[in-house]
Amino acid sequence: MTTTTIAVPTSCAALCTKLAEPAQRIDDEIAQAGSGAAVDYGALEQRVADALGEVERGLHAQVLARLDIDVPAIRVWGDEYRRIGRAESDYHTLAGTVRVMRTVYRKTERNGATLDPVSVRAGVVADGWLPYTARAIAHLIAQGTSREAEATARELARLPYSRSSFERVGHEVGTLFRRAQPRIEEVLSREYAVPAEAPVPALATRAQARRRRRGRDRRADGAERARAGDARWHAAGRGGDPILPRAPGAHGLRRRAECGLADRQRQRGGDVQELGVVPDEAAGRAMEVCERR
Repeated sequence: MTTTTIAVPTSCAALCTKLAEPAQRIDDEIAQAGSGAAVDYGALEQRVADALGEVERGLHAQVLARLDIDVPAIRVWGDEYRRIGRAESDYHTLAGTVRVMRTVYRKTERNGATLDPVSVRAGVVADGWLPYTARAIAHLIAQGTSREAEATARELARLPYSRSSFERVGHEVGTLFRRAQPRIEEVLSREYAVPAEAPVPALATRAQARRRRRGRDRRADGAERARAGDARWHAAGRGGDPILPRAPGAHGLRRRAECGLADRQRQRGGDVQELGVVPDEAAGRAMEVCERR
């Protein structure tokens, strides 16, 4: 067997040992299987995934530990926080959960909020979920139910978490997105260039379409009646202003206007004169006055 020496940081020496041990075991199993014998490669794949997952978790633990800040006080977003102690905390990765020692700070006010620099610097979601891990969980939740997401993750040998964790993290990611949605949409609308040939859609509900169609039919019907000379008007015998019906062609409204005008003129002692059929030009003016009213 050929041995290769590589240079790695001292902190990663233990990870190299973890990777070398399963590699040696796999090599021994292949040698024992002999030439031409069948191999349970499914079990082999699982062992490789487990070994790589252990290395991945160890690497995450080392990187997260280096993000810690252990000083008497820090200032975050303009607020001052003072150190209250150190304790281990769980951080959830794609390959599983790791425990990291980190410093905890409290805001300098009565019952102030606590904060740990590791979570702030890494962009942790909720209670220790690393950003890409939370994104992967939210993606699976968007494809189906939490039970389906859990089963999919189990088959992929990733995200070894329970159904309740999938639901909780999915809701947390949704809350963060809704909080940032106005800013995201503003940036997208400002940066997106609409093509010149893009069509402009005009949408209307079925009820609105019916109302518009009835309105067009009524206007067309009124104009047709006015052109046919069906719009009549009456004026006082003393030269008063003409009284036009609200809707030309609406017989009931026209009759009420005629009766009311006649009664008022009789009370004032005047004569009611019917001027006959309105010509086409006058009918057009009558229609315009009616529409303005």
